[in-house]
Amino acid sequence: LFVFMNDLKLKHQVRSGFESATKRLAADIRKKEEQEPMINAVTELAEYANAIIAPAGPAWHKALRCRPKPELYQADGNHATPTGSYLAASCIFYAISGRTRTITVKDGDEPHTRLGLDTKLAATLQRIACKATTAINNKE
Repeated sequence: LFVFMNDLKLKHQVRSGFESATKRLAADIRKKEEQEPMINAVTELAEYANAIIAPAGPAWHKALRCRPKPELYQADGNHATPTGSYLAASCIFYAISGRTRTITVKDGDEPHTRLGLDTKLAATLQRIACKATTAINNKE
């Protein structure tokens, strides 16, 4: 559940770095203990590719610790609900925009209102996405 964004020009060292790091991406994304090696591999790939990361996986793990726990997966356990898609899209927004401050979410705003998300939940998901994206992309 990571999204890479770059200029799509993969050089030879990017390909070899990709081959090395992808061998470590076979983790079960639902297992917290398998997240760190996966995050490290994804970060390494992003460095090779000079890419930014939209860390939906770490954001989901954080969101699933909220109370009440948001429904991020559909009944099949594999596909995202609108809430899960909103969280992933929020990570992509913060990654692309480079924004490091959470946007203000108000009653009646789009897209959370159209998705049927509670404003408080939408604001919480925005904070989680912003924090996760900022943490992984702004390492010095």
